[in-house]
Amino acid sequence: MTRQTIWTAVALLGAAIILPTGLTAQDNCELRGKKVLTERAGESLRLEAGAGKLVITGKSGIDHVRVDATLCASDQERMDALNVSLDGGTIDTDYPRNGASGWFGRNRYARIDLVVQVPAGTNLRVDDSSGSIEVGAVGDTVRIDGGGSGSVTVRDVDGDLVVTDTRRSRIRFSDIRGVLDLPPEKRKGRGR
Repeated sequence: MTRQTIWTAVALLGAAIILPTGLTAQDNCELRGKKVLTERAGESLRLEAGAGKLVITGKSGIDHVRVDATLCASDQERMDALNVSLDGGTIDTDYPRNGASGWFGRNRYARIDLVVQVPAGTNLRVDDSSGSIEVGAVGDTVRIDGGGSGSVTVRDVDGDLVVTDTRRSRIRFSDIRGVLDLPPEKRKGRGR
């Protein structure tokens, strides 16, 4: 074997060991925590979220907001920095400030997956920086702002849908009974 062949083999072996750890880290969860929050609902809800999946569903017959949060992190320091709060019709999330990369393929991550139930007809304003968003059976106005990655799926809105995020790869919508306002680059294909 030549020296170049040996170095190529070492590099490929190293990549095989390192890449799966980084690629699957978001699917796995080293440390996991659960948090459930409830509050009497108002006419609207504002939510600020970061990394993680977000599902918001309107439900008939309830008079409160319920937040089921799953906190997930690669290490205790990042887990301690994660938090979710619900106060006065606003859901806020806190994340670690340091970067996500680590040494030798160890992906340092922190995310919060949120499942939110609101009374049917609740108006929403969602500021989301990363992750997928699913919204269904909600009020007269739904506004989704953000600059992150992930898909947006919205269905069954009694009124207007405004999406200002221009970097999301896909926007899907159905049963929007009001004005549909999408970013210019998403209007041509109607976001589907």
